[in-house]
Amino acid sequence: MQQFPYESSAQFRERLHNQLPDVGVTDFNKDHQQFLDHLIKFHELVEKDSKKIPLAKDWKLIEETVNFLNRYAKNHFDAEEKLMVKYSFVKLDSHAQEHRECIVRIDDLKNNLIIKKEILYIVDLKFYMLEWLFHHIKNVDMEYKPFFKERLSAKKFRSK
Repeated sequence: MQQFPYESSAQFRERLHNQLPDVGVTDFNKDHQQFLDHLIKFHELVEKDSKKIPLAKDWKLIEETVNFLNRYAKNHFDAEEKLMVKYSFVKLDSHAQEHRECIVRIDDLKNNLIIKKEILYIVDLKFYMLEWLFHHIKNVDMEYKPFFKERLSAKKFRSK
């Protein structure tokens, strides 16, 4: 997902949010929207720093942001998997495997970024997380939408 040169930050944010599908579980939709908001903030931070060599304070902010995104992803994945266990979702194992692979990749990129402090890892992480988020939601999370729709009442279409 790339911001077009003629596009404002608000337009970029709106375009990305409009591309997120409804997965059928209110809490997960909110998580996806919030995670995307934080990814966009990360994107904006990276774009700002791409015009100069990041200083120590910039690297600290980048590291804090990446750590937050990593924790947020882990918490969200945990919530999804707990609901899948609770309702015996048949594709739990493959879904959880995708989550584990994502966390391993994020951890690897994060560690390289923190240790080597190279812009390349920032760009890799930014694009990986955006692409993964959209691919995962559209192709993997959407598999549970009909499953949970049957099992959760219309009023309590929540993860809790």
